[in-house]
Parts: sequence; structure tokens; C-alpha cells
Amino acid sequence: MYNNFDLDDKTSLYDFREPKTGVECYKLWLDRIEKVIEWRDNHWNGSQEWEKWIRLFCNKHWEINFDYVMSDRPRDKITVNIAGARIDMLIPFLASRNIEFDAKPERIEFELAAKIRAEILNQFWRRKDMFGQLRMCIQDGVVIGHGVIYVGHQLELFDQPMSESKDGLINYKDYVKTNESFIERVDPRDFLFDIEATNNDFKSGRWCAVLYDQNISDVFANKFYSREAK
Repeated sequence: MYNNFDLDDKTSLYDFREPKTGVECYKLWLDRIEKVIEWRDNHWNGSQEWEKWIRLFCNKHWEINFDYVMSDRPRDKITVNIAGARIDMLIPFLASRNIEFDAKPERIEFELAAKIRAEILNQFWRRKDMFGQLRMCIQDGVVIGHGVIYVGHQLELFDQPMSESKDGLINYKDYVKTNESFIERVDPRDFLFDIEATNNDFKSGRWCAVLYDQNISDVFANKFYSREAK
């Protein structure tokens, strides 16, 4: 059964599982992240190409090393940002600001409930201005070829209930501070994914990650941070 492994009497199959905590886990994930960044930088449509398209969109044409010789005369460097203007015109055709959600009931008796839920969702979408996040994601897709949007749910609880119960029963709603869904645009340059996925897609991938900056004091205050893993 263990012919494919060089096991001795003191080794078990559990030793081949990847570490979940500690210094070895930190080194494992740091190595994975470095490999993904290196692969992305060297890809034919990787981050270096993204930076070029982003600068063109932002009308920073003369800061890119084009193959042809550029003139040093200021008059010859006057440019019109056609690329940026075309992208701004294209985005409204890809997504309308007045998005309306429609819920279809599975049974006739659920028709009224479906209409109410759809209206609640539409009001929530407008109140949170979720189209703003969606528009930035679409803009990323048009400029560099893809966009990343994070869909999540935020639940925050109070340490103490907002009001005391007269009958002595605990009411869940008294502890809820925030309980709502959200979407957030993620900069594609900060998004990493498993490049060793079986089918080269997110479904078969084991992980994805978002890079972000954090104050050193917040890092030390994180209960999951280990000072040994430096």
C-alpha cells in the first residue's frame, strides 16, 4: 500500500500533510505567493502588460517605452486620450446604473413574498451604491481584460445587548450591530489565485488571496499572528 513512499517505522502518512499553523505554514504560503507573483509578472498577459494598459487609459502615454523613437519637442507630445474616452463610453453599454432585480417564486402562494424580497434587494442595492463598485470592476475588465469583485456578508455583534429583556430571554437581534451583504471591487493587481489548479479555474483551485497593507500595530494585535514566523 505504501510502495510509492519511502517510509520508515517512525513515519506516517500524516507527516505528508501540509502544515496549518506555525513557521512551516508561514514559509509554505510565502513560497506560494512568491511563485504566483513571479508567474504573473512573466506571463504574456501579466501584470507588466496590465500596467501599460492602465497608463494608456490614464493618458500617461509618454511615460511608456514604445518601440518607435519619440520626439523631444513638447508640441509633438500633445495627445488626445481616445482610449480612455472610448472606455468611458463603453461601460454604460455593459451595465446600466438602474439595475432592477426580479425574484421569481417557485409556487404561486409565494408570489407576494418574492415581490417584497425583490423590492428590498433593489432598495439595498441603491442605498449601498453597489453599482459604483460594479462599475470599477467592469472598467478593470475593459482596460486589462478582467475584473475582480468580492462578495461577502458582514456580521458584527455587540458585547452586551442593546436593551435588557424583561422576561429574561436572550433576543438575538439585541446583539446584532451589523448584518448585511456587500460587494467590493478588488484591484486585479492585488488578487492572487492557485496557478496549480487542476482545470485552471477557480472551481478546481484550492485557494485565492487578496494582498493588502496593514499597520504593524494591527498585525501584532491579530490573535492569529505569530512572532516566531518572521
